[in-house]
Amino acid sequence: MVIIANLDERSQLSAWEANQLGVILFQSTPTDPAQLTSAEKAFRHARTLYKGRGMNIEFNLAETLARLGRVEEAASLRKAFEGRMMVDPSITILADFNSPGR
Repeated sequence: MVIIANLDERSQLSAWEANQLGVILFQSTPTDPAQLTSAEKAFRHARTLYKGRGMNIEFNLAETLARLGRVEEAASLRKAFEGRMMVDPSITILADFNSPGR
């Protein structure tokens, strides 16, 4: 996928757009490792651009890492949610959640 292969600091995508791309990639074929790796890259890119307090992008990244079998990295990222604002309504999330400590 060309857009993912070229996703770096020069990308014209905003944090919101990169997150949306990651969501689409994650949801379209959630068991395909290549697709999940592309979603991970999109979420990581969104994370570098996002300056808000919401943790939605990190939540999305943690869900993707867990799906890829990288549970320790996902758990470490989830610890960042504790005690911090989770929901930013301007950023789409992958799943419903009740609390940061899921």
